[in-house]
Amino acid sequence: MTTSHASHPDRLLPADPGTRDIARRLLAHVEDLPIISPHGHLEASMFVKDEAFPDPTSLLISPDHYLTRMMHSAGVDLADLRVGGHEGKSAREAWRIFMSHWDLYAGTATGYWVEQEFEHVFGINAERLNVGTPEHADAIFDELTDILAKPDFRPRALAEQFNLEVLATTDDPLDDLADHKALADDPTFSPRVLPTFRPDAYTKMYNAGWAEKTTKLIDTAGDGKAGWEGYLQAMRNRRQYFINHGATSADHGLHDTDTTPLSHKDAQKILDKGLAGTATLAEMHAFEANTTYRFAEMSQEDGLVMTIHPGVYRNHSASAQKKFGADIGADIPFQMEFTNGLRPLLSDFGENKDLISDSSFNRWLRTVSLGSTQDADMAAASNLAANSKMARQNTRDILDAVSDGGVMLGRNGALVLGPVVGTLHIKFIAPLNKRVERVMYKTGLSEAAAAEQCALEDRLREEMAHALYQWNPGRDENYDLVINTGSMTYEQIVDLVVETYARKYPLHVRIIPNGKDQ
Repeated sequence: MTTSHASHPDRLLPADPGTRDIARRLLAHVEDLPIISPHGHLEASMFVKDEAFPDPTSLLISPDHYLTRMMHSAGVDLADLRVGGHEGKSAREAWRIFMSHWDLYAGTATGYWVEQEFEHVFGINAERLNVGTPEHADAIFDELTDILAKPDFRPRALAEQFNLEVLATTDDPLDDLADHKALADDPTFSPRVLPTFRPDAYTKMYNAGWAEKTTKLIDTAGDGKAGWEGYLQAMRNRRQYFINHGATSADHGLHDTDTTPLSHKDAQKILDKGLAGTATLAEMHAFEANTTYRFAEMSQEDGLVMTIHPGVYRNHSASAQKKFGADIGADIPFQMEFTNGLRPLLSDFGENKDLISDSSFNRWLRTVSLGSTQDADMAAASNLAANSKMARQNTRDILDAVSDGGVMLGRNGALVLGPVVGTLHIKFIAPLNKRVERVMYKTGLSEAAAAEQCALEDRLREEMAHALYQWNPGRDENYDLVINTGSMTYEQIVDLVVETYARKYPLHVRIIPNGKDQ
């Protein structure tokens, strides 16, 4: 049997040899890092119970709507794939159906993913998927069944093997999070399983069961308040409950990007109509837009990261939803407009320094793209959660300090103030021998000890920058100007700074002929 391309070390890397060599080096730095998963749909209870997976179909086929919807598009009945708990076919028969339709996944991301599972998780040559006879399908089914029965393939063991460090689940606001607490209190389980606040079931009036769920939410967590006030109070209380159990994020699957706020009176009116079942579709969407705005407001108060993913028509097939339930692969994207929709939210909250529109992951990627691929860079990213609070406070301090103008010392300011119009980012460097002499003079250390202290200070500054902001302040391209103070006079430095600022912001500086600058 031929070797599967899924096992080739250069799979998915660029075809160009030079670019591929760079990609290999980058991959070598990150390939063995711990997994930090900020969004997912696994259940925390899976790790609490730690039960063996029942069979290959229940694990790999029935719950994976990327697989089932492809077969459904080719005429396969979802019931035959045991979707939504239907058992029209046995698990073995459903597996045979999957194997006989494997050609549908050629060249797809889903097909690639399944091949990776076979090769790198189960140790089965992915080329065997290409033989779709019932006998061959049965052989693989039996082989996988034996593998899944082993202790090494239970959820906890897999989490350790995958080097899972952080896993965020997706949870209903009224979930008691008992399983998350059990895992957090269990000294034998090292990964952190964090809940994520997902309020969609209480914001989408057009979904089945919304009125009953919303009534329960207000009655359970509204502190005795009724109506819209009770709704908001309940959401605040449950968000805090999630934070107390380790949550760092709120996840919002929006229908569209509209964030137009409603007055208290209008929100109450639509809420009443929704609970009575008389709200129009336009009112339902207005209610959802208002809740999105209010959740942004709450995120500034409690610090939960607000994640939005709009533009998908969920459960597009009403007949499939009725028969098999929600989230079975009938989600269809539609064209979105972001500028006008998000304007109300960004107009009111976008200038707030606690609303950071650039993720730490993006800042880390930006560092990598500049060529900084030291192990310390990568390790810093995995420690991000522990330093995020300090980074936020440091960011606020920097922005506050220069809100009315001024000079900020410290290289992290070049990153924090990067998007601020009117800032000039300068890196001053001094010859190493001058720095060593200064340390020797101040401390009485020997030349060797002083040089070692200078090197240590540089390393600690760089490590702190990586831990807080995932960037390398030592790279010259991160600054507008890099000045060696050992090669220029004070007057030359001043002239160079003024000229650079004038070139960067020509409307901010006017050069007067007599030499005075304004």
